[in-house]
Amino acid sequence: MVSLLFYSDIEDGYDDPDRIGRFCGLAQVLSDEETLVIGGGDSIGPSLLSTQTAGRHAVDFYERVGTDIEVFGNHEFDFGLEPLKEVIRASPQTWVTANLHEAGTEHRFAADIGVESSVTYHVGDTKIGIFGVTHGSIGDIAPNADGLTTSGPVATACRISKQLRNDGVDVVVGVAHTDRTDEIVSEADIDVLLAGHVNERLERRVDGTLIVRTIGSAKEIVEISIDGSRFSVTHHPVQAAPVDEQAVASLRSYEDERKMDASIDCTDAPIDIENRMFDSVVAEALRHESGADIGLINRDAVRDEPQLHSRMTSGEILRAIPFPQPAVVVEVSGRELLEVVDNSMSSGDESENIAYSGLTIDETSEGSTVHIDDDPVEEDGTYTIATLAFVIESNRTFGPVDENHLVETIGPQHECIVNYLTGGS
Repeated sequence: MVSLLFYSDIEDGYDDPDRIGRFCGLAQVLSDEETLVIGGGDSIGPSLLSTQTAGRHAVDFYERVGTDIEVFGNHEFDFGLEPLKEVIRASPQTWVTANLHEAGTEHRFAADIGVESSVTYHVGDTKIGIFGVTHGSIGDIAPNADGLTTSGPVATACRISKQLRNDGVDVVVGVAHTDRTDEIVSEADIDVLLAGHVNERLERRVDGTLIVRTIGSAKEIVEISIDGSRFSVTHHPVQAAPVDEQAVASLRSYEDERKMDASIDCTDAPIDIENRMFDSVVAEALRHESGADIGLINRDAVRDEPQLHSRMTSGEILRAIPFPQPAVVVEVSGRELLEVVDNSMSSGDESENIAYSGLTIDETSEGSTVHIDDDPVEEDGTYTIATLAFVIESNRTFGPVDENHLVETIGPQHECIVNYLTGGS
């Protein structure tokens, strides 16, 4: 019987070495000569550790887990193309993408260093074809993937699955780091779709194709057992798994304890930070440190909400926003600012996708009214916004505000936050 061991979106799991140790130990227990280990992307970060290693730590993870195939998620590109290529070269597994291409060409990304569009395995008596696709708007959600172009994941899945069928494979497995799973399985000839990007457990069939997701963060491994035309799924939690001490030691060897455990005295912060949401404190810190009219960030930039108190550590701040991009100041018109606010208010139950400082937003039956320091925002006025570089690099976040609005780079975002929390000390 063939087994596929699937994981995805390890992300901040790396910040818990013991959990990673159990994850690796579990993979080793579940694996045998008829097992393929498959990663669904975002296995490099984001995490506190990834901000220090630019992804190098993941190579040790792949070796201990025994990964056979990995696809690209958006966070593989957090540190740019060249650091990622260093990881690809050092990785023991095959990286797979059928829809990421070198800029302006149809040449597969990193094909010259071994990246494939699909791979075929003979496992026992079963011939298995596996391909990978990534989110079709990679530039919007991974700004440091600048230099890549994409083809649509659905059309690509149709093309590659047909090729694999023509090659006589018995089972076609798609690995997709995208939320467009239903479209893919409705149109492509696939037996199993292993899906990343959305960290929610899922096991269901659509048009006869099995779709599987995992909760991510190295909390479980999903096993798909293949017996002829029968597929069964088991979610294996890591809590009771044996610990791979070598995996734990490897992660700990990367830790810069001084940087992560450095104490931050927040008693001199300009505001009372206790009982405040971290994202609003970040917006206030960026405005305060830059002198901009307002501070504005997207709420999903905060990955791990810390408990704010009078004494914290650098690690808590880095873990909350584990991204390498700097803090910046942009200049916008009042019309553009109002459009950003309107966009943030139009997402259903998530009434505000932004955290802000220096703004007052009042919703009325006729729409939103926006003030800065008690003065209404004028459409023909000019305003400065302190924010995170990702916000202006991502086409999906602030709408009309992009890199053309940049007027100043403040510096590393976590340094701005720490400086604010310590009162500039």
